[in-house]
Amino acid sequence: TGDFSRKNDIENLTATKNQIEKYFNQYYVIPGNHEAMFNNNYYKVFSTDFFKFQLSDSLLIGGNFNNSDWLPSIYQQNQINIAITESASKTVILFSHQLFWLNLFSEEVAPNSDALLNKLDDKPLDWLTIGDKKLIVISGDHGAWGDELFCRTKDSVTFIANGLGNTSSDTILEVFYTPEGLIFNKVRLNTK
Repeated sequence: TGDFSRKNDIENLTATKNQIEKYFNQYYVIPGNHEAMFNNNYYKVFSTDFFKFQLSDSLLIGGNFNNSDWLPSIYQQNQINIAITESASKTVILFSHQLFWLNLFSEEVAPNSDALLNKLDDKPLDWLTIGDKKLIVISGDHGAWGDELFCRTKDSVTFIANGLGNTSSDTILEVFYTPEGLIFNKVRLNTK
């Protein structure tokens, strides 16, 4: 969910890609503000800022939310909604870097920064065409201040803020595929 490289120069982004590919044959990344700010180097190393794929009975979608309102561009909003509408999945898992839904929980969760943000949308989910599907939103850009993984449900939507801050309380979210469906597991990285 982004911010996987401190600097978005070609050398650091290429090193990041090489490290990922050393351990994974297939992977999906979306840019955070660290990859998206100041230049287009992210696109010279990683070919896309959007993904969609089916896993079990879930549709997983990731996009670039690095805009002044922390929402995807209108083009990507359309891509996301088309993918949701065309899918027979019962569950949609939407990955973003930015906590575009921050206003819904402003007293409970904090982003690592407000980079790129001018104004949050008061109704951050109104652009989505979910229908009767279950929605889970997993966002990064969280954890730099010692915050652990955040998970709350509001109006039948589950919101998760996951990220790292190089602190003793760093936690990550693991998503496992099983024949019965997806399993989410919170893992504390520092066990001391």
